[in-house]
Amino acid sequence: MWDEWHACKLFYCSVVSFLLVKWCLPEGGETMNVYQQSTHAHSVGWSTWHFEWCTKYRYRMLGREDIKNLCLIAVQEAANKHGMEVIDMEVDVGHVHVIVSIPLTMAPSKALHLLKGFTSKLMFQLVPNFRKRYRKGHL
Repeated sequence: MWDEWHACKLFYCSVVSFLLVKWCLPEGGETMNVYQQSTHAHSVGWSTWHFEWCTKYRYRMLGREDIKNLCLIAVQEAANKHGMEVIDMEVDVGHVHVIVSIPLTMAPSKALHLLKGFTSKLMFQLVPNFRKRYRKGHL
């Protein structure tokens, strides 16, 4: 039943799988499981989203460098407060881009609501001149 071809094929498959496993492992020899970081009670997974929002009426309110930095800090604080991890973010003149990893128990709409609300509140507290443009406090 088993001829040389089958034995050679079995040996080749085991060598290839060994090399793939060896290539995927870190240098120290310890096993690293990617799924261990994202394991929950009954699930394994990631929830990473790209959120983008603009200012009301697309006013160019985020143009100055100090206001951009305040917005970056406000978004980071909002994410830290609510258990999110900011992977990347960029503040442009009229809009904000955020790539964020959220808990699996949180809906993306809720995450966006929390980020925008906390950021807006902090921006109005730190930059009182925003009230001149947005009298009702809606950024």
